[in-house]
Amino acid sequence: RWDGVSDIELLTKIMGADPYNKELLPLELDFTKIKRALILSPHQDDESLGVGGTMLLLRQAQIPVEVYFTSDGGVLNPKFTDQDSEVPEIRFAEARKMAEYADVEMDILGIPDARPKPTVKHMELFAQKLWDNKDSAIFIPWLLDTPPKHRYLHHLLYLTDKHIGLPEVDLCQYQVHNSIIPSHFVD
Repeated sequence: RWDGVSDIELLTKIMGADPYNKELLPLELDFTKIKRALILSPHQDDESLGVGGTMLLLRQAQIPVEVYFTSDGGVLNPKFTDQDSEVPEIRFAEARKMAEYADVEMDILGIPDARPKPTVKHMELFAQKLWDNKDSAIFIPWLLDTPPKHRYLHHLLYLTDKHIGLPEVDLCQYQVHNSIIPSHFVD
């Protein structure tokens, strides 16, 4: 509850929105309707794992792509406390290599990953990025993606819209880390 809204409360608010009032079916992404793409990525590597193939296809179709990393790339892990100060530099160097290889632009919001608590300044920068890309296809990790730090992007969207206001945009959700929820079991 780093933002005063639990995952369940946020899910209830989002699932109550108009787009969820009907049966949702996966849609094929029509590249002919995309002029630009903005990929929101919690960490450096989530864009490659979750939507890397789509990112390369977008670039192959000559569609400009920007990856917007929302965290600073740091970690809070007792096993790696000696290396924590170097982790952001390593992750950003890897992200720059990815951006160069994939021929995409890249930008960083820089919310501390160890303890994500976005400030008003973070929300203002995030809002500006979305307003600047209001005509883009915007990709974001799936609302129920397993790591809480992936779901914080939806919290950030919610809070930014609530406090600052955001343009109406369509979100394409991608999966990074998910457990498959089976409908049947065979013993």
